[in-house]
Amino acid sequence: MTKNNLPSNTSRQPNNPITEISITILPSHQVRLSSRQNLITNTAGLAPGYLQANLLILPAKHSQDFHDLCLRNPVACPLLGIAPIPGNPHLIQPEGCITTSEDFDIRTDCPLYRVYKHGQVIGCSYSFEPALSTASLPRRHQTTKTLVPMYRTRIPLHPAVIFTGGYTVFSMRPYPADQVERNLDTPDFGDRCVVEKEEVSVFWACGVTPQLAVEAAGDKIEGLVFAPEPGHMLVTDWREEGLLRLRGRIGSLSL
Repeated sequence: MTKNNLPSNTSRQPNNPITEISITILPSHQVRLSSRQNLITNTAGLAPGYLQANLLILPAKHSQDFHDLCLRNPVACPLLGIAPIPGNPHLIQPEGCITTSEDFDIRTDCPLYRVYKHGQVIGCSYSFEPALSTASLPRRHQTTKTLVPMYRTRIPLHPAVIFTGGYTVFSMRPYPADQVERNLDTPDFGDRCVVEKEEVSVFWACGVTPQLAVEAAGDKIEGLVFAPEPGHMLVTDWREEGLLRLRGRIGSLSL
């Protein structure tokens, strides 16, 4: 736990002087506050143990279609939470996703956003990086202070109504092995990563995938769509050790 760097709340009790109440906040909440104040950018390595999420904010009329897209593509688009009330930027369900609805604003609490012309949160591979460190598998992009490289693939998504023609995005981290089968010098997102001798590139399905689905939908989407800039995640209050308990809970939520 970390001490809030904001002014402490105070309360007055009858016949007593003002009593200061020391407030502690979750590391995940502190990252969101820092994002709101434009104090951070890349969220890799921040709030270890808490799940990081990609995010898509789109017109309510298309939310059910996108919800179905996520359920049909759970590897690249695992759902962590849903905004149940259109136009409400403070509430995410289930409650465990964001536990500070009184101090949360989906419009400001990611470090950087993209806007697509012509709210649901989706898992990100940053969430399992502490497990890699525990297994003595270093994270190159953190030691070099760059974004993890991300690559478009030719693996199609299962379509859902207007969301057709989308493809999966993979993020990559290099680890020791015999060879690398693809030229990785030009990632589609993020920064180039140097693959050392006797390393092989290991890929994970990436939460940037839904943004490609939005691009593929094109003018079928009426209105603007907002998403985090790749590598600039929404840090949730879900703990990584509770990930298994999430299975089945999100998919059962209705919009």
